[in-house]
Amino acid sequence: MLQKQPHTLIIIFLFAWVVSGCQATLESPTALNRPTPVPTGTDAPAVSSHPTNPPASVTPTAPSEASAASPTPVKMSTQTPVPTVAPLASVSPTPAPCTETQGQVLSLQASFDFYTKPLQFELYLPPCYGNAAAVPAGGYPLLILLHGQDSDDQQWIRLGAVAAADRLISSGQSAPFLIAMPTEEYDLEDPADSPFGKLITQGLVPWIDQHYRTCRERACRAIGGLSRGAAWAVRLGFTDWKDFGEIGAHSLAYFWGDNVMLRQWTRLIPADQFPSMYLDIGAADRYLPSASEFEGLLTQYQVPHTWLINQGEHVEAYWQAHVEEYLRWYSRNWTP
Repeated sequence: MLQKQPHTLIIIFLFAWVVSGCQATLESPTALNRPTPVPTGTDAPAVSSHPTNPPASVTPTAPSEASAASPTPVKMSTQTPVPTVAPLASVSPTPAPCTETQGQVLSLQASFDFYTKPLQFELYLPPCYGNAAAVPAGGYPLLILLHGQDSDDQQWIRLGAVAAADRLISSGQSAPFLIAMPTEEYDLEDPADSPFGKLITQGLVPWIDQHYRTCRERACRAIGGLSRGAAWAVRLGFTDWKDFGEIGAHSLAYFWGDNVMLRQWTRLIPADQFPSMYLDIGAADRYLPSASEFEGLLTQYQVPHTWLINQGEHVEAYWQAHVEEYLRWYSRNWTP
């Protein structure tokens, strides 16, 4: 009998141990149902550890945008920003057309730093002055009318200037305009010593511009007067020629020395900037000789002007008869 070697016994022992282990595996009922390990990760679908059991009832829910599966890759669109829409500007209602046929006259006073007393004046506002649709482009033209000696700011109203302005404006024959009619308190004073001229050019006109919707262009300004008022209109119209485009002198009785000064005044004004003038007088007026002399100087110095000699005297009846003609002339270039 052969003697067994030690290493042979070890091999036999190991073989017997493996055989017994395999038999135990075949006899185990759960070994075959052991699930195959599933790799972990966000892309791996979850697998039930009991595939033979029926699935539980599940209420379907709408898949979220992040978790919904699709066999076709989903192309994510870029959201276009919604433009901000500016709020619509509020639209003012269109003013109703004005049907007024009469303006209004205001009795006013204005005080100025360079004079101790307030200036009294009447201010005519045309029909529809408060209506935005009636405002002329650029503002309202301004006409300044100066009264004669021994009178006041009521004289031009008494002569019918306001009524004539209402007719011309409401009928569309003239653009709407303002009329300022100031009082010269000391109308017997030497004009060289009188503050009245300064009150007009440096006081009244700027004051009206500040408080009312006036056109401030020279072409929108006119100054006129009768008798002594005509003399003031001539002097201020030439010395402050940048402020006035039209000068009216009705029954002119010019101030002493102004016939001589006219030559100097015209030399200071560019030839194409001369104001236009309107001179008229009654054939029986005592100032006709001096007015005719002055008209001759205007012709000599080539100042554009209209010269009329009508029937009548140096009285209110004469100016009243022609007041509408005056206003037509002043406003002829103010387009309705």
